[in-house]
Amino acid sequence: MTISEQRKAPKGKDPFPKKDLASPALGRILRPQAAYRWLLPQLAAITPQYIEMTLRGALAGNHLQAWALFDLVEDIWTRLRKNVLELKNGVLNLNRMFEPFAEEDEEPTDSAKERSRLVSSAIRRMSPEPAADENGFDGMIFDILDAWFKGVSVQEIDWHVTSAGKLGNITGPRSTYWVHPVCYAWSMEGRLGLRSDAAGRLSPGNISGPSYQPMPSSVAPFPDDKFLISVCKTKSGTALGGALLRPLAWWWCASNFSADWLLNLAQVFGLPFRWANYDPNAPQETVDAICSMLQNMGSAGWAAFPAGTTLELKADGMKNGSDTPQGDILDRADKQCDLLVLGQTLTSDTGGGGKGGGSLALGKVHEGVKGEIIQAAANFAESVIENQLIPSILRLNYGDDDERPSVRLESEEEDDLQADSQIVKTLVDAGAGEIVGLDWLGKKFGIPKPGKGEETLKKEKPEAGNLKPETGKPGVSDGSDGSDESDKAEPVLARIASIEDDGEFSEVLLGYCRALKCGDAAGHQFHGNQWTEAHFQEQRGLRAVKTALQQKRDAISAMNDPELGAIDFPYAGHGGKGLAKIVADHGEDAALKAPHIIAHGTKLKPSGNNQPIVKDGWKVVLTKTEGRDKRHWMLTAYLPENEKGENR
Repeated sequence: MTISEQRKAPKGKDPFPKKDLASPALGRILRPQAAYRWLLPQLAAITPQYIEMTLRGALAGNHLQAWALFDLVEDIWTRLRKNVLELKNGVLNLNRMFEPFAEEDEEPTDSAKERSRLVSSAIRRMSPEPAADENGFDGMIFDILDAWFKGVSVQEIDWHVTSAGKLGNITGPRSTYWVHPVCYAWSMEGRLGLRSDAAGRLSPGNISGPSYQPMPSSVAPFPDDKFLISVCKTKSGTALGGALLRPLAWWWCASNFSADWLLNLAQVFGLPFRWANYDPNAPQETVDAICSMLQNMGSAGWAAFPAGTTLELKADGMKNGSDTPQGDILDRADKQCDLLVLGQTLTSDTGGGGKGGGSLALGKVHEGVKGEIIQAAANFAESVIENQLIPSILRLNYGDDDERPSVRLESEEEDDLQADSQIVKTLVDAGAGEIVGLDWLGKKFGIPKPGKGEETLKKEKPEAGNLKPETGKPGVSDGSDGSDESDKAEPVLARIASIEDDGEFSEVLLGYCRALKCGDAAGHQFHGNQWTEAHFQEQRGLRAVKTALQQKRDAISAMNDPELGAIDFPYAGHGGKGLAKIVADHGEDAALKAPHIIAHGTKLKPSGNNQPIVKDGWKVVLTKTEGRDKRHWMLTAYLPENEKGENR
């Protein structure tokens, strides 16, 4: 029953009777099993040849043996287990946000907001049974990410009806249950589905040996809204050959044998080499006794040999040198594991033995690489939830999956929050606080809404016109020159101009522009402070002049005039014309005032390719370029208004 049908149901009547959930469409399909048979031979028999056979068999459809191999590798390789948990826990520690659906550049509709609240409420009300090995939301993400390593992961969804406050009774996921790979298979057409027998009954298959692949009679499609299917490929081609752990299988095998050899080496490390001479006519029993005594004397510390046996202790065994071939293979395998799973090694290396460590800056770079991989894994989990779980919740409650909300798993590093808070503060101080939503602000910084009557940090905000202007800012009018209505906004623009970062400068400048454009109505706090395109271009040009003078380079497309088009500020143009010439003749303040004249001045009659612009007793001359782009104009002169000449 949909939400609309639920609301039309008579009061006192349960719109979701239990028999609805007992239908085959929503009931449990797979029977949980406590354990499955061991699918692999003894550990010592897993040789490089066996691994090659298993990986090649996976390409032919035997995904079960490959999964069992990957599971064994994860089970006994400590470095891999650590890296897997590090990535999964990194995703689980990300912030979670549900965002309602909205068309581009449009606000979410009321129905989209309601659907987002319903999905969020349904997921937050998951209630798995701890004794039944069921998953809540965290466990569901944990098992989804198993596909990140092994290629495929499937979970069955168990649904229930629950009360969701003002939303009423809703159908939501109660839990999910991890599905063993023996329960599904790939069809000849390359589609993943549930195993079934000749009669069409679902069957996990009968496994009779450690290397036997139970081939299904047919593969049944997964029922709608009952399973989460996670498929992750690390290379193009079939998913059967795209598991992340495939390249690590050989390294695991090498480290497995190396560990055994290293244990044997440890037994004789530092001990002298034992040499015994015996009578060549001695019986075999005597020879066996001598060999046994030589083998055991290292741990026993004593020995008894038959008469006629001479014992020699040769030079001491290996005592020096910290490196061994076996240990080197183990280290190399761990490093390959770090590189493949986490993208780097420095967050795992301890620096001991000269094999790890690094500078703080390098450590931050490696930490950033790991963070990018964690975010990529989070994006994969998001796609599974958004494309499968959320549409199922909507269909079971509304009858369709329109206006599906999105889920975001994002990190909020301290440095990022500080940068974001500075941008917000600058916008508010500049009078552009109206573009910052309080609801978004609370979610962004993890600040809950205050309770009713709870004391807050709110204080009165000064009017934009009362902001104290900064002094000593070149190119910014203080009102003494009789400038136009833009003087009311100059103090705020001076603050924005002081921002050093170019990206932050552009964001704050555009934000302030939007804020002022909404103040056309009388009585608005920004009425009379309307910021025109000329103000925006002036600030752009001022920024470009400062950068060009500091770096001694041309500023291309420093400003844009609605009539002329793009305007360039050459540092030293042809014939010495440009900013360097203006500074040499009139000082740096003159160059910094040029954008103000261009933006707010009066255009005189053009003279050939020259366009003079005058304001406040000064004149600048723009010359049409003849080079790579004839649509551009170039600043070539700055001189008193009544002075003749166009090339100074």
